[in-house]
Order: sequence, then C-alpha cells, then structure tokens
Amino acid sequence: MTYEKLTELVVAAIPATLARIGEAHAGEHLTGYALLTDDALSTLSHVACTEESLSEKKHVRFAEVSPVEWTIDDGRGAFDDARAMLSSLYRATSSAPTALGEHVERAFAALVTALAHAKASGHFGEDVVLVVTSTDPSEELEELASRAVADLNAPDVVELWKSAFAP
Repeated sequence: MTYEKLTELVVAAIPATLARIGEAHAGEHLTGYALLTDDALSTLSHVACTEESLSEKKHVRFAEVSPVEWTIDDGRGAFDDARAMLSSLYRATSSAPTALGEHVERAFAALVTALAHAKASGHFGEDVVLVVTSTDPSEELEELASRAVADLNAPDVVELWKSAFAP
C-alpha cells in the first residue's frame, strides 16, 4: 500500500469519470474538474462543470474556479478503489500526529500528480480548470489547494483563483 499506487488508481479512475460525464452531458464543453477530499485526506470524490452548467450561475467568473459551485459527479464508482486505498492510508497514520501530517502531504501530492498526469496524457484541455481541494479546507489545505492550482493551470486561472479566494 503506497502513495504511488494511490496515484495509479486515481489516474485510472479519471478517464472513466470523464467518459461517464461525456455520456451524461453530451455536447457540453468541460470547463472544470476537481478532486475533493477532507482535511485529513481520508475521503475522495470528484466533481466537474461544463460551460453549460455554469451558465445559470449568478457569478460565473467565481463559479468557474469554485468546485463547491460545480454539480457534475457522474462516474462516482470509478474512484472506489482509490477511495478505499486513501482511507486505508489514513487509518494507518491517523493515531500519530506527525504521521498524519506526512500522510496529508503525501496523499495530496499523489492527487495533484494524478491530475497532472491525466492532463499530460491529453484527458484535459488547457482550458479546463483543475483543482485538488478539501470540501471545508483548513488553512493548511487552502495553501495546498492554491499550490495545486498554480501547478496544474495556466497563469490566468491562477490569477482568477487568487481573486476569487483572496482573504
């Protein structure tokens, strides 16, 4: 059970979710894809958005980079193996605070690496906003999410992210 294996499982799940999203939202243009977790990195899910799904949002520019505004989660089952592994990795480290901190860093990095690999493999266009974040982030996870956005996206997306989430 390793973080490299977690990355492999997430990399394998992403195309399956994209296929389901494509089937359920045929003809729509994917504009965002996020991996969602909690602050302890014990859970995993995904959410996406399309240009069409954002068209009804009042503040579209903010919604464009905010996974909490996204509603598309077709293909949830594709992450079952990755979710189970992440949960096991968490349970193996949750009793020791230093081990838990290392788990958070390594698991988050594994998720970012998986999205970067999927992007490099052509699963996402340059215009798709990619995010890894906690659903209710602590300051630590906010910082990790900001770094992930910077690593995974074009500079204009990074600036939009910063303006949307600036304190």
